[in-house]
Amino acid sequence: MKPYFVMFTPILTLVCLSACDRPEGLAKLCKNNPQICHDLHQDSWCKLERRVLIDQRLALIEQVSVAGEQQFQLLLALEGYNRCLEIFANVEHIMTPERTQERTKAFVDSSQTLAELQSTTRDNSDPYLSYYHWLRFGDKAAFDRLEQQYQQRGLPNAILVAALGAYYEKFDPARATTLYLAALAQSEPQDFNPSWLLGLANSNQRLNNREANYLFIRTHTYFSELDVNESQLLAILGDNPIDIKRLNMKAAQLATLLNDGDYPASTLRRELESQTPAP
Repeated sequence: MKPYFVMFTPILTLVCLSACDRPEGLAKLCKNNPQICHDLHQDSWCKLERRVLIDQRLALIEQVSVAGEQQFQLLLALEGYNRCLEIFANVEHIMTPERTQERTKAFVDSSQTLAELQSTTRDNSDPYLSYYHWLRFGDKAAFDRLEQQYQQRGLPNAILVAALGAYYEKFDPARATTLYLAALAQSEPQDFNPSWLLGLANSNQRLNNREANYLFIRTHTYFSELDVNESQLLAILGDNPIDIKRLNMKAAQLATLLNDGDYPASTLRRELESQTPAP
């Protein structure tokens, strides 16, 4: 039986890190920092989303200067809180109807706060904020800023690099392959997303690189709960006389390196990058 590696969703991990680290209760946090809780509801609905938002606001207060990553995390926290409130805003309290009004007001306030933050960060050149506005609104100028920064000095997070890879996947598979491999080389285990392996497989399929296509799909199976259809997997290779055992061993090695965070310094990384066609 193949080992199965459990992975986290990277975009959520970015938001939840600080919220999971603070042991203080909500009541104590709000009492000590009323400015970060004054516009939030107080009942038990959307408790996790409210906690994440409070922690992101507190993190901003504790920063000497506000970095784009913190604003990016605050945007995501506001989105999560606002989306949850939208669902439950009209659920009525029988005993305390004022709670319903409070929750509705919190939804309106968070919608306004989110819109204001989106507006003030729209033209910000920080890569996280450029990524956000490209991701959420298809902002071409934001994409251009992100692409330019990658070309000039790289991006601070593998998730951003992989997003560029996904963009190029359908119409420039060589460039997509380069970007996905760069994301793997830059990622920490908590950032790594197995879907990047499928992006690499799809890109190499378009490049008619059967071995690489097989390798990355086979590697992805180590991070998937789905049963493997061996016949379909082997069909990728066609009738070519390829050493299946060698490819399977390489896939197992790649999965282990990615799971353990050892891929960036590995010889396998250098081998894969040397085999990538120039974009």
